[in-house]
Amino acid sequence: MLIAQLKEKPMSKQTKTFTPSALNTAFATSIVQSLDALSIARDNWEQTAFKKANEGLYDLLAQCLDVFNSNFIEAKKDDQRTLRSELISRLAELKVKTQKNSPTLNLFVRFVFNSDRKRAHGYSYVLNAAISHNVTAAQLPQWIVSEGGIEEIKRKMVQSAEAKDRLEKRKQAKETAEQLITEAQVNPLATVSVDGFSPAKLNIMLAVGDVSGNFNVTYVLTEVSDGLYNALLKQAAKQIVAKQDEDDAVTAEAAKLKPQQHASNDQQMKKAA
Repeated sequence: MLIAQLKEKPMSKQTKTFTPSALNTAFATSIVQSLDALSIARDNWEQTAFKKANEGLYDLLAQCLDVFNSNFIEAKKDDQRTLRSELISRLAELKVKTQKNSPTLNLFVRFVFNSDRKRAHGYSYVLNAAISHNVTAAQLPQWIVSEGGIEEIKRKMVQSAEAKDRLEKRKQAKETAEQLITEAQVNPLATVSVDGFSPAKLNIMLAVGDVSGNFNVTYVLTEVSDGLYNALLKQAAKQIVAKQDEDDAVTAEAAKLKPQQHASNDQQMKKAA
């Protein structure tokens, strides 16, 4: 009897299923109905007030673009300089900070919208994007809608600018890599001779590193295609870019910490005094 009891499997606990009460259901239904009403109100707002607000904004931007294209771009240089000076002066009176090298389109936007720099730059992104796509002032409102709105255009423009920066950086790195390799022909990193191999114009050495920090040459390619050589050159350029990015990050971090260090030193000197 005892053995039989020991062999019996313990009864598993049954998971209790939640069953909402009538009050629970009434509560949930009431909230959902409220949210349904808000969703309908939101839809009406998007189709009326919000849509009209956006249409008004797009129309103002179109007029800014029209004035910029038809008046400023076509004006004489002295007229352009005079206008810029006047805009900067008027913006200063409005307590809107600008810089002497601020793009004229930014000045137009800041003057019209009397907005902060971030907002002005956002609208300027849109207008510059329109100009780069040969969009006229008359086409601008519909173009903004077709592109997904102002925020989407800004995002694309920022990504485009970053892509251009990366492309330029890779181009410079490739040129740097080529220059370093050319200079190294006069002052090579190392000169080695390998039995059984006669050097060609272009050669590639395969090497592995050992614990002592040496490069152990395992094979020499004396027949190197232009495609392979250029591929390796690109890889060298990538390493140069990565090293530059690392150096830039360290420099930026050091520059950021300097004011804090100076402030800390000043406080210590004051305490010492």
